[in-house]
Amino acid sequence: MSSTRVEHQFIEDSQTSANSGLGSYLPRWRPTSASDLASAEKRVFKFIKTPLKLYNTSTSHGNLWSLQTLNEVCKTRKTLVLLHGMGAGVALWVQNLDHLAQDRRVFALDLLGFGRSARPHFPTSVAGLC
Repeated sequence: MSSTRVEHQFIEDSQTSANSGLGSYLPRWRPTSASDLASAEKRVFKFIKTPLKLYNTSTSHGNLWSLQTLNEVCKTRKTLVLLHGMGAGVALWVQNLDHLAQDRRVFALDLLGFGRSARPHFPTSVAGLC
């Protein structure tokens, strides 16, 4: 079964700026392609000096996009796992990754439904959850 995967980009909606109230300050979501997101992420990751491994891990709900720092000296220290908040992804950590990876391995992942991870379909009713 083939499905079209749609990624999202957070943008400002210039048309809402004419409205009054809080709605005029809120951005809106706009669909964009997975290749656009991958390209943007690739440009952002060029600023990281620490060697990285970027990969997909297969789960029962789809692929989970992840990164791992490749610092062989630090394998004996405890690993740090970074989880982003709502509306973010692994690129959120770009300014902190080199510092955090100086003395330990670091893993970061896009939670399902965010970044380059799969967009699973969840039931919209309580009956669908049972």
